[in-house]
Amino acid sequence: MKRRIRRVLEGRVALVTGASSGIGWAMALGFADAGADVVLVARRAHRLARLAQAIQAKGRRALLVIADVAVERAVKRVVDEATQAFPRVDILVNNAAMILPEQRTHETSLVDWDRLLAVNLRGPFLLSRLLVPTMLQAGYGRIINVTSGYKAEPGFGAYSVSKAALYALTRVMAQELRGTGILVNALDPGWVRSEMSPEGGKAPDTVVPLAIRLASLPARGPSGKEFVVR
Repeated sequence: MKRRIRRVLEGRVALVTGASSGIGWAMALGFADAGADVVLVARRAHRLARLAQAIQAKGRRALLVIADVAVERAVKRVVDEATQAFPRVDILVNNAAMILPEQRTHETSLVDWDRLLAVNLRGPFLLSRLLVPTMLQAGYGRIINVTSGYKAEPGFGAYSVSKAALYALTRVMAQELRGTGILVNALDPGWVRSEMSPEGGKAPDTVVPLAIRLASLPARGPSGKEFVVR
């Protein structure tokens, strides 16, 4: 029998990027089960529409926003639509990411390198930059950056660099925001089955309990840490 999730996110609003599949999809549903309303961000409208319906069936509100998180004007639109629909965003999950086919780093094209870094690192920075000021005003915020165990993986140089940098961003922002009510942590999901990793060993919903825990941390909870799904 499936264990019932406690509604520890009741009254909260979570924004999840890369929500159209895999880990993002699972986390969005999990947050709704835990009581949150959810802003769903991805590039595929038909999949987001299905997810929004599933969340609404749970009695929670869902706002879907079609956007590329690597594009500044698109991210501004995401934040504008979210703050028009809800009084605030309490939880930001930077999950959207891409990976390149296996290749040596020196053989990676500049176009591919720049595109991957834009999605995996620029996107989280842009969203954090726009949402942190409103979190500071509220005195509350939980930012979860989805990293990876692949931080020095041969053949996946651009991806490894992006995830290592995202962890560094997590640590720096956690120090900068200490004492403000905003906690910034990284979540390493491990090897999860997804469109990026179809041979992954774990189902996406294995990430949900840890994601909910990080989204509902108390004020004196950890910040600047990386948590790994075991």
